[in-house]
Amino acid sequence: RPGDTVLVFPGTYAGFRVNRSGSATAPIVFRTSGIVTISSGSSTGDGIYLSNVSYITIDGFDVKNVSRSCIAARDAAATTPVTGLIIRNTTCNNAASLAGIYLSQVSNSVIANNTITGLTRYRVHGLYLANAGSGNVIIRRNTITGVTGSDAAGIHMNGDASVGGDGLITGVTVESNTIGNIGFNG
Repeated sequence: RPGDTVLVFPGTYAGFRVNRSGSATAPIVFRTSGIVTISSGSSTGDGIYLSNVSYITIDGFDVKNVSRSCIAARDAAATTPVTGLIIRNTTCNNAASLAGIYLSQVSNSVIANNTITGLTRYRVHGLYLANAGSGNVIIRRNTITGVTGSDAAGIHMNGDASVGGDGLITGVTVESNTIGNIGFNG
């Protein structure tokens, strides 16, 4: 519930889905107390699947070898985007679809201090901020390397009017990221 902290103990786990929001004054925090590896996807194939939820913090997970994205925020709308996500201190290795971290219609959020590597398939991006309604997101101090599939980008942003809204992504801050060994562009 809002205000709860879910402390995950060291070990290897299957992925999980979050479908309950926190609040601006009482976020829900998922954090690790040591090395926590997610080595298989949730029911969607994503390591951590945030389904139209706001005010969620994901902190410290190691996600690898999933059939979709390591972390994905989906199911919002351009006119009512997800807000208040904090994704930090995570490691993503070998996600197979869309992106290491995929954020669709996400606003007023912080993506910081993550490491994304080992993405080798066609058009799988390191970090992908997608669709209208996304805005005022801070992308800071992430390391994105080894994204070597053809037509793959380190950080990819794509406003899309076909999903509703104005088709724009605005107010994004991208700073102090390290991007290298990318198949297409940074």
